[in-house]
Amino acid sequence: MLKNKLKYIICASMALLLLCLGACAPSDGKGKYEFDDEGKKSKGIVLNDIEEYTVVRGDLCSDEEKKALVTFRETVMKNLGITLPALTDWIGEGQEEREKEILIGKTNRKESIELMQDLGYNDFAIKKIGSKLVIVGGSGTATISAVEYFIENYVDIFQSTLSYPAEGYKYTKDYLISSITIDGTPITEYKLYATDPDINLTEIQTALSDSVAGAYVEIAEEIKQFTKYIIFDRTGLNESRYGTKLEDDGNLYVYGSYHSFNAAVEYFTGPYFEELANAKKTKNIDITWHDDKTLEYNKKQIYSKDSLLSLLKKVYEDRDSIMLGETVSGSQAMPSYTIDNFYEATGKLPAIIGIDLAGYGLQLSSIDALDLSRAVCELVEYVAEGGIITATAHFENPTGNWTLGDKSKGSLGGDEKWQELITEGTELNTKFKEELALYASFLTVMKENGVPIIWRPLHNMNTDSFWYGISQGESKAKADQQKQLWIYIYNYFAASGLDNLIWVYSPSAIGDDVLYSYPGDEYVDIVGCSWVTNDKKELTGDKKPYLTLTEGTKKSGAITEFGLASDSPLLANTREEQASRFSGEDIVSLLTSLRSEGYTFSYILLKNGTSSITWLGGGMTLAEDEMILTLDETAPLLFGE
Repeated sequence: MLKNKLKYIICASMALLLLCLGACAPSDGKGKYEFDDEGKKSKGIVLNDIEEYTVVRGDLCSDEEKKALVTFRETVMKNLGITLPALTDWIGEGQEEREKEILIGKTNRKESIELMQDLGYNDFAIKKIGSKLVIVGGSGTATISAVEYFIENYVDIFQSTLSYPAEGYKYTKDYLISSITIDGTPITEYKLYATDPDINLTEIQTALSDSVAGAYVEIAEEIKQFTKYIIFDRTGLNESRYGTKLEDDGNLYVYGSYHSFNAAVEYFTGPYFEELANAKKTKNIDITWHDDKTLEYNKKQIYSKDSLLSLLKKVYEDRDSIMLGETVSGSQAMPSYTIDNFYEATGKLPAIIGIDLAGYGLQLSSIDALDLSRAVCELVEYVAEGGIITATAHFENPTGNWTLGDKSKGSLGGDEKWQELITEGTELNTKFKEELALYASFLTVMKENGVPIIWRPLHNMNTDSFWYGISQGESKAKADQQKQLWIYIYNYFAASGLDNLIWVYSPSAIGDDVLYSYPGDEYVDIVGCSWVTNDKKELTGDKKPYLTLTEGTKKSGAITEFGLASDSPLLANTREEQASRFSGEDIVSLLTSLRSEGYTFSYILLKNGTSSITWLGGGMTLAEDEMILTLDETAPLLFGE
């Protein structure tokens, strides 16, 4: 007796709970129901012949729809004691569909197709059409909601009956947009595609279906012909720019840089459509090229080229100061790698970093588009903080006659090769201009981001280090030939609109006459020496190359590259041993000695690898010396603070 009373109390409580649930919207609580003409929820009509029905799902239905069918059958079995047969909607040859069916989810039956019209992703509907009871959602997930709602409201566990809404029942979620087409094509005929596999298309898909328009857009893993796509691309080269663009190929692009792409996604999955609805004064949106959007996210404030020139001159004229920096380490390594390592070794950020556009650095001819975007973004961010960038390029030997497996080495050849190199339309010239165009393109990107660059082409021209050097095998390059090559590059970049460059002429301290190839004051802004040392005396030897260079040109000067020669006794095999041979502390002593002899420099740029401050050690002593300027000291000067 007690057990029967307890069972009755539990059942009554469950009924009350189900009644409350039935009066509520689905879990999100956002949406609207369609009611009958009296403003009341549709009355239920008992399906007295339930035993004669078959439950049907789509033959190729989703896992969610399979789950919805199982849930429905199990509920009927447990509460009505009836086991309904279940089939798919496939009809074999000579077969006919059954007259009495309960259709769960999307099927090929005309009743399902009729009721699914205009259902958004989260919408669902319940209706008896003829002898078919249709329970369907705009998606598999919505079909589950439809079945759950049906069970809560139309399965009577006390009377053991199953009913259906007399006038039918429909739930419609409130979406930002009613419908979306792209140049007349429904958005559901498009597919989502990402240029980078790390982009989470599922979240974008959910946003479009769950809140924007209730439209389910499939995800594609590759681009195929005759299919239209919404392409998400984060390889942009303008650090702050993002937006949307409908291209001539019919694809809609949602784009941004490595830094701004998240803002592009956030914009596309909300504000973009809200703005379109307000502008077009309708929630039925057709996107055309007129709706292209270009926006900016957290645009950086960059100092000017004139400010940088002024700082270089100011520091050069101050004998007690020198800016410190380092070359970015490794092939296609990101700038942040070197900046972070420099900070770890010194406790300071470098005032200047060096990049190579060719084989010793970014390798622009082969770098991945996403890595290039990331590198550009990191460089812009660094400059926005007050950092300075100097760039060079280990030009590839256009003859193909390189040595030691290094495309930047070898020789060019005799007089006719030098002339061919700068003669428009020749084979060598065409090859060389392809490389120039590549570098000009990158430097143009930096210009468009507002970044001035200290540009150091044809470095070490007074040595045999590279194919354009003074030593051409058994012969010697003529000074005019090297000068003409410099001027050719200068004019090519000028014609490309590259007015963001500070040109630095940078011969080697251990080579021949440092002024041998000097192209003229009008083609050079500052000068400097590359100094790869064996015994720390090269800069102050008999030739006094640095003073010859600065006094002979009256330009501000710098140590454009500093490191230990691979065969130098100053270089150790381990970091632990290196401290006893040559470290950051020795750099301080070296610069102090040079200062006492009247030398002055704008900056010193350490090489990477075994010449980096990470390898050398003594970084704290170096960075904290009173003459050394790091980013925290130079940034206010650049921004005029």
